[in-house]
Amino acid sequence: MTTLKTYISSIDKQLQQQLGILITKYAAYSSKTMYGDIIVPRDHVIDFINGLTIIGIIINSVNWWCNATDDNKTKYSCPHDYGGPMTKFGWFSEMCHDFDEIIEIENELFISLDNDFKLETIKNINEKAINLIKNKRTITYADGTYLTFENNPCLTPGLDLYVPDNWKR
Repeated sequence: MTTLKTYISSIDKQLQQQLGILITKYAAYSSKTMYGDIIVPRDHVIDFINGLTIIGIIINSVNWWCNATDDNKTKYSCPHDYGGPMTKFGWFSEMCHDFDEIIEIENELFISLDNDFKLETIKNINEKAINLIKNKRTITYADGTYLTFENNPCLTPGLDLYVPDNWKR
């Protein structure tokens, strides 16, 4: 049995309801039909990921968005890339060139879910995602500049969750 099937088969509809509560509480934006690109404001992202860990949901990948608020436009020359949704937290512009595939970075941990499925493995994977977010440095632009999560308040993570393909919102 593959890791995907073992991990995915352990997730039930009750977890989907708990995930919906977390998204409502913390997310700035999420697709109305899927569990990818859940944009979480910077000041809520750690709490959101800890909530995912508690209910047993893994982060599959992190994509990056520029929160192009009026203040950020003035201070940081936002937006930095493409278009995206308008939310109560301002406009989010997708940084299409920058994705962090945790499933590839931490492949051994994902594989270990097949043989030794336990919450500790989920916690380890999600903690790696938190560290990746906190230490993020985008690719370097042609002019030599780059953004970091620490120094650029516009840089905002979008989370793609490792949930069954048939889960629809």
